[in-house]
Amino acid sequence: MDITGWFAAGKMHCFYIGLIILNLALPVIAQTSTELELSAIAEFSSVKLKQDKWHTVLPIGGADNNYFISTESGKLYHLDNELISTPPFLDLKSTLKKANVIALTAVVLDPSFNYRDRNGYNTFYTAHVEIPKQKGGVNSPVTNNSSKKNNPLNEHGYEAVIMRWQLHKSLHKEISIVNQHEVIRIPIHDKTEAINQLSFNPYTESWHDDFGLLYALLAKTNTAQQSDEALYSGVILRIKPERFGLQSYTIPVSNPFIKQADIRNEIIFMAGRKIINFDWVKKSTSPLLIQLENAEKNQLVQTTLGADWRNSFPSNALLTNNFHDKSSNKTIYYRGRELKNLWGQILQLNQEESGWKLQALTLNSASQLQTQATEKLSYHDITPANSTAAFSLHKNSNNELMLLEHNQQILYQINAVETVTSKVTPSKEIALENKSNAGFIAFIIILTVLLAAFWYFKIFSQKKQHFLHLQWSNFEVNPATESLTLFKRHNKVAEKTIKISSLKSSEILLNNKIISIIGLSAKYCFSNALEEQVQASFTKEHRIKMIDNKQRKIQLRLTDEKSNAYMFCLYFRVGNIRHTKLKYNTVINKIIDWNWLFSSVINAESTEKRKIRVKQTAEKPASLSTVKSHKAAIIEPLKSELTDNNSDALSTGLSAETSNNDDTTSKDTELVAALDKLVEMKKQGYLNESEFNAAKAKILKNLANQ
Repeated sequence: MDITGWFAAGKMHCFYIGLIILNLALPVIAQTSTELELSAIAEFSSVKLKQDKWHTVLPIGGADNNYFISTESGKLYHLDNELISTPPFLDLKSTLKKANVIALTAVVLDPSFNYRDRNGYNTFYTAHVEIPKQKGGVNSPVTNNSSKKNNPLNEHGYEAVIMRWQLHKSLHKEISIVNQHEVIRIPIHDKTEAINQLSFNPYTESWHDDFGLLYALLAKTNTAQQSDEALYSGVILRIKPERFGLQSYTIPVSNPFIKQADIRNEIIFMAGRKIINFDWVKKSTSPLLIQLENAEKNQLVQTTLGADWRNSFPSNALLTNNFHDKSSNKTIYYRGRELKNLWGQILQLNQEESGWKLQALTLNSASQLQTQATEKLSYHDITPANSTAAFSLHKNSNNELMLLEHNQQILYQINAVETVTSKVTPSKEIALENKSNAGFIAFIIILTVLLAAFWYFKIFSQKKQHFLHLQWSNFEVNPATESLTLFKRHNKVAEKTIKISSLKSSEILLNNKIISIIGLSAKYCFSNALEEQVQASFTKEHRIKMIDNKQRKIQLRLTDEKSNAYMFCLYFRVGNIRHTKLKYNTVINKIIDWNWLFSSVINAESTEKRKIRVKQTAEKPASLSTVKSHKAAIIEPLKSELTDNNSDALSTGLSAETSNNDDTTSKDTELVAALDKLVEMKKQGYLNESEFNAAKAKILKNLANQ
């Protein structure tokens, strides 16, 4: 086993040894207090909102301090390590070219957002409210057309729309929208009945049947009468938001109301009242944790899919009604690790006379909530006390709590102020202190060695393939638009399109050495002579044996008018392992064809006409059975003649075939022709060595007698 394999096999053992040392090094038992403090993450006051307000802080998984931040008007910004990108990479009104967009109401990332080989890569969804251009002129996929009275297209003045977006991240972290389509459009009475939440179940994996299903909360106002409302008001919908043929989305077959004709198939839960928000409970038969607005106090309920509470409300579903009176703030089911005293509790942020407080309610095993002491956030310890401060509660990618202060535009993380108390006896305090110091120093040393070894082997094992992910893997030429579509590694969808006319040079690199340059100057045109030189270089390289660790690499570098370089690694092989998709000869033909095309575009007058080289195809060899039968038909009579010492017929036949029926033909010519025929029969396998020698002797003897 090599050193890399040894490290991979032994890293778990080192991990457990580290835990044992840590246990010896920290014998003092810590008790965490309930005090909370705020630490600033980012400040983005450079964004001038004017009449706009911040709406959502959306963490991007896989990277710390990386967020999408949206406003109520539908603008999305990218926040990366305290730097916010301006202008926004998405503006609903300008991108959709619709001035009738009223507000953005929800945004969520696809669960496959960070996985390049999945359909949801770099994909997110938004929900917004807009005013239809023509009343009743929208063909909504979610309607109840059983009667004119319940047909929402006749009376509804607003529409709730879900959009699917796909973005592109450049090497310079610039974000742009490359694809978009409308998923669903729902008529609503009032703009307050919008889709206020979009969510994916965070506890499903890619191999689960319900992975990638989008849940949409359609709110409901308490002012309208139930008989006059559309059937899908105050419900939760579940769809698969991917195109399927002409359909912009599909309905999962596991939706609970599939077989009920009077309820839309998209619906999975019907509350019959306004839903503020919902959350998820892991490994539970009642996975939905829902906050409902009630006449007096808000209610928190836990329910299953397929519940219909329009006519009656089950008392066993109610967990508590002790939340803040008539608060519209959302609740969060805390599953982070920073605030240990709040783990597994339902949290809600509310403003009271004494300041902002975090209300925590515990969900125990019996699905009953118990009111806990409210936590007062000491945000004034970080910033001066401000009575006009406006906070909203959010989560990061690690499920830790964050606060967004809207007036000063500062994003905070909520941390716990820990106080450590010792439970050891005074008589053993000195001994334990010495033991703790020695163990802690040993732990730090071992941990440093393990981390250094881990990073060394990680870099060592990936350094040969790392550049493949930074360079483009392939390109396709679109003759109709005279453009190139560029592809990344393991991606079937083009990430960038460039015009051929915008390029100024093309270089072919073989093992990091330039073997061809095509440019704007006439002396850099592609020609038949240059093609032969390039082919010769590739042929010479192909003859070299690929021993262990021997690398063979073919690259193409394109440069545009702004000196932006596009590097392609079309072929890369190490030893006997090829790391790219295209084969050697396929890549050679592709880049030579590209050089001819590119040279004819930028230097049409100076580029000579290409000579077409046709590769001659060899005749298809006969099958083994045909060869054997043919050989037997010729060899068997020949063998019998040779065995009976009667080879005169063979020699005479061969001599007759070579004769030109001319009496003046010399014996030398007949000898050469006969021997050539005999040699050809031996090459084809019709004669073995002894038969060949015997026939040759007979021919020579026959010619000598003549």
